[in-house]
Amino acid sequence: MKHLWALSIIMLSVFTLRAQLFEISNDPIFRNSQGDVYTNALAGGLNQPQFSNFDFNGDGKLDLFVFDRTGNKVLVFISETTPGTSGSAATIAYRYDPSYEQFFPEASEFMQLKDYDGDAKPDIWMYDGDSVVIYKNAAVSLPQFDFIGGLSSLDRVQPSKFRPYKRISHVKGCLPAIVDIDNDSDIDYIANLNVIGSQMILFSNTSADNNLPLGDIGFEILDKCYGGIDETGTDLIVNAPCFFSEGYRTKKHTATKTLLFFDNDNDGDLDLFYGTSERETNPVYYFENGKVDLSFYKDTFISMDTSFFPQMIESQIPTAPAMSYVDVDLDGELDLILSTNEKDKSSFPIHEKNNALLLLNDKTTTNPAFNFQQNDFLVGNMIDFGAHTAPVFGDLDGDGDQDLVFATNGDHYYTGDTADFLVYFENIGTSASPDFKLVDEDYLGLKAMKYTGLVPAFSDIDGDNDLDLFLGKGDGTIAQYENTGTSSSPIFSLKTETFATIDVQSSAAPYFYDLNEDGKLDLLVGTFDGNIHFYENTGTVDLPTFSMVTDSLGKIVVNELILTSEIGPEGTLIDVWVPNYYGYSAPTVLTWEDGSKCIAVGGDEGV
Repeated sequence: MKHLWALSIIMLSVFTLRAQLFEISNDPIFRNSQGDVYTNALAGGLNQPQFSNFDFNGDGKLDLFVFDRTGNKVLVFISETTPGTSGSAATIAYRYDPSYEQFFPEASEFMQLKDYDGDAKPDIWMYDGDSVVIYKNAAVSLPQFDFIGGLSSLDRVQPSKFRPYKRISHVKGCLPAIVDIDNDSDIDYIANLNVIGSQMILFSNTSADNNLPLGDIGFEILDKCYGGIDETGTDLIVNAPCFFSEGYRTKKHTATKTLLFFDNDNDGDLDLFYGTSERETNPVYYFENGKVDLSFYKDTFISMDTSFFPQMIESQIPTAPAMSYVDVDLDGELDLILSTNEKDKSSFPIHEKNNALLLLNDKTTTNPAFNFQQNDFLVGNMIDFGAHTAPVFGDLDGDGDQDLVFATNGDHYYTGDTADFLVYFENIGTSASPDFKLVDEDYLGLKAMKYTGLVPAFSDIDGDNDLDLFLGKGDGTIAQYENTGTSSSPIFSLKTETFATIDVQSSAAPYFYDLNEDGKLDLLVGTFDGNIHFYENTGTVDLPTFSMVTDSLGKIVVNELILTSEIGPEGTLIDVWVPNYYGYSAPTVLTWEDGSKCIAVGGDEGV
């Protein structure tokens, strides 16, 4: 749910306005349609989450660290145990705590916590947009991560005297395995060789081999056909030949691959879950490692299972899932989470709701028995109806407090981002103590309209003392739904698809406000390119006429910054941050306690 930071900030502007700055608030209560409370309502949802364990608050219990590829966002969930009563076991819940997020560096694609130096504190392994890097966990009382550097490896498979060491890079979209693969106490790195094949490359950590402290990390490339896995057509195979010159030329397609190594049969070698985007059904292969069985000198996968999980689970597994082996129920054994990783909506249906499958381990870490629990782990306690989300407040039942409506594109797996809809939460509390209950998951039945890119706004535009509804659309126009009912029992009827003939070309985000303080509502419209268009009401209160004053109000531009390379003054390539060509600006006007005003602008990555 990309725009929930916008929701959090608007929530504060409506209910708990601060004089100087905003702070995270969990005061508003949110309930589902049965009245059950969403315990992490404003955590923001999860799109492509990756999970790791870390005891953040030092209470001796592991918490959950989450890295979401959408927005490259870090989230922290603190484990809280409620003791059981007679005849019932203790329960474990996870509470969202954003206060820890400030301690983490910015990453791209992946971030995992693994202890590389043997000090029992998990360190950061991540991709920074250019290289795979490590940050050492130097926490004392609060989290602290010190940059160690980018990782490189001596290539012993294809050595070059001119370039003996090669940077450990990352295949976009794929997820590596960061694991002690050879049981020698140091952490190795296994990744897909490239985006156009299924072979794996082993970067073997040499710290233990060289009798060095684990903190003196170094790598060697020992195998570019690791485990003997490759593909034929769209299927994976074992015992594959390893001929680079032939193998690279025969690849005809690209795919996303994800890896998880674990000991499934308690024999001391690590077996493999291999996720792939090339299988629409059951997108996880299981490979048995035969190193111990064969008394072989290296890992060799001897059998393959394409239906490891039963059909009931298989049908819910996302394409090329992120696979996290973490302790969720705090029993000392690792559990399995399968979550959405793929982002390419043009090629695959992407689960954006019910997208984190939790399978608790009923046995041991090295001889697991996975027991499916739910497909909405953590997400089920958040307000998360899909990806894109645009909230608006309005008193829809005339009781004097603000209700909540938000637009969403829903779960791409089912909607294909072609049928946005509105979700309605009624405030059953008060203005001072808001309590929102889910009333309608397709308010006004808009799914049938096949709108895309919806951004709603409420305003009494005709001066009849009830709220009308306006929907900014992906095509740049604004639909008007006139309230033909009353302020307490609204009936919204489509009046026009092109309100005031306004067309900002793409991604209109309307907001009504009397900007020039003449007693009439003007119109601000955010756009795809990140600008704000200002339309002055040159008509009257009940018969408005909107005339464009500027397409760049206040010279405000909201753009995402992207990392790219340019030729520097000395003729070498340098990394620079430049604005992307889109911003999806969404304006709102806030009034501070001293009467001053400001424009807060949402964007594709938040506010």
